[in-house]
Amino acid sequence: KCVEQLSAQEHFNSSDTTEESRVGIEQSVQKFIDLARETEYFFLNKRLVLSTQKPEQVLKEDIQELKNEIERKEKLIDKHHERLQNWQNRLHKIPGNGGPQPGGAGHPQQPQGPPPPHPSMMHQQPPPQFTVPGPPGHPGPPGQQPFVLPPPPSSSYPLAYLKQNLSNIGMGERR
Repeated sequence: KCVEQLSAQEHFNSSDTTEESRVGIEQSVQKFIDLARETEYFFLNKRLVLSTQKPEQVLKEDIQELKNEIERKEKLIDKHHERLQNWQNRLHKIPGNGGPQPGGAGHPQQPQGPPPPHPSMMHQQPPPQFTVPGPPGHPGPPGQQPFVLPPPPSSSYPLAYLKQNLSNIGMGERR
């Protein structure tokens, strides 16, 4: 009944004024919304009855939802590990980057070096650096350009990180 009113052509093909057709359409939409609310109430009420009569069913559904969420997140982690390995392989293939990287092709590598500093000390220490070959003609050691690792998360650290990067590319302290 409700869908018939929404799909009926009488509001669209009539020669009535636009005001009358607008009112008819609004009434049809309002009836549709009311029926949708009644349907939702019916299913929520059935769900409540089911949860009181068979609480184990609700627990089974919740457990299944959690298992699905864990599986989805594990797939996401695997995808990130694959991307990490891909980028590490690309870094390894850069000419003059040194010897083979520790860790096999199937093992994601963990960053080497000391653990991140305490957040209150981050603004005092420069970010860790390692070098990769750079294009010839750039300042710095011949054939080497410092590559700055991304900063650990901190509210005061991004400005220091940006300043360090600007000084690395020769744009620091211009005012």
